[in-house]
Amino acid sequence: MKLYKFYAVLILLLMFSCSKEKMIDNEVVNINPNARVVGYLPEYRFNTSNQLEYCKLTHLNLAFANPDSSGKLIINDFSHILTKARNQNSEIKIYISIGGGSLSELQSSIWSDLIDNSENRSVIIKEIVDFVTKNDLDGDGANNFNEYLAGTNPNNPENYLQLRLELGHSKKNEIVFTMQNGRSYMVEIADSPKGPWTAISTNSFLLATEDNEEIKRIPINANSNKNRSFYRLKVQRLAD
Repeated sequence: MKLYKFYAVLILLLMFSCSKEKMIDNEVVNINPNARVVGYLPEYRFNTSNQLEYCKLTHLNLAFANPDSSGKLIINDFSHILTKARNQNSEIKIYISIGGGSLSELQSSIWSDLIDNSENRSVIIKEIVDFVTKNDLDGDGANNFNEYLAGTNPNNPENYLQLRLELGHSKKNEIVFTMQNGRSYMVEIADSPKGPWTAISTNSFLLATEDNEEIKRIPINANSNKNRSFYRLKVQRLAD
């Protein structure tokens, strides 16, 4: 297992500008571009989120999500924080902490029942997975589970599975997409979104031992007898 060392700065309010430099005793000090600056925003301070300068952060940690009596993870709505943070900083990585804060006796009891009781562990594990799946923390419209299947980065809003139609060098239409390693891809066509779907390409795949990604272009023949056609891209994760 690789261990990565970084410096975390816990910040509630950033009261300085978004410049890459700062003044110390009238001397300009350049900030290390590789430094990691982690903002920590507890749930009870969500109402101050508009005062944060997210452009100063590389990471943002929202805390805490805790389960109710049914095992459902509860945290105040943070969608406005995600929107604000991404608008200021498209590269920010956002995380959610669970199981912390000033737990009440009831919350402590619920955690204990879910973790200590082997029969209940599957409940909280499933809830954590569901929480991650349905929350799109990078705001690209793809939930984290689908990004895992596609091999894209769930913390990068610019990195998601895309299917594009482009005019190729031979002046023919092409279906274009980016392959990630360890995945297989197949393009299908239909006259309606409901199908039936027909494959127009063989399986394409990029082995995990090769480059991280590769742009794939598949020529398509336009049928003048059809008013429109629909295309979809099927992605399958190869066995590790």
